[in-house]
Amino acid sequence: MIRHLLILLPLIIALPGHAAENKPPWLQPEVLKAAVDIGLTEVQLPQFRDAITHLAQNQISATNKLLRQNNIADLDRRFTTVINRQFKKMDREMAQFLTPTQLPKYQIYRDTLRAHMTRSAAKRGRSSRDWVNETERTLDQGAIQHH
Repeated sequence: MIRHLLILLPLIIALPGHAAENKPPWLQPEVLKAAVDIGLTEVQLPQFRDAITHLAQNQISATNKLLRQNNIADLDRRFTTVINRQFKKMDREMAQFLTPTQLPKYQIYRDTLRAHMTRSAAKRGRSSRDWVNETERTLDQGAIQHH
């Protein structure tokens, strides 16, 4: 457990000086704890990071596509659909390398992450554009290390 915490430490301190509520959902303490609880091996950790990076990048791309459209009707519903679709892609990606005993723990992680994403957007009353901007800044700062 401590080994995994040390492996995830760069993610925890990626945005120094910011309170937990100012960090993106995947850097929230509850989400990080759920990630550690999965019990990833050293081989699985880069695959896990890649899957999380793909989730963020795909959501940025899909959200930008939505925002470029002139149709703003039901934007929140369509944004939710985009999020759900990206989480399903991440589920398929994770299923390729997680063991059967790790999958239920991953599902807890996924649900925790999704709840924090939803709560974060609702709490701040942020638009989809705000979420994209914050996620792009985090990716640029290297908080999610893509290999």
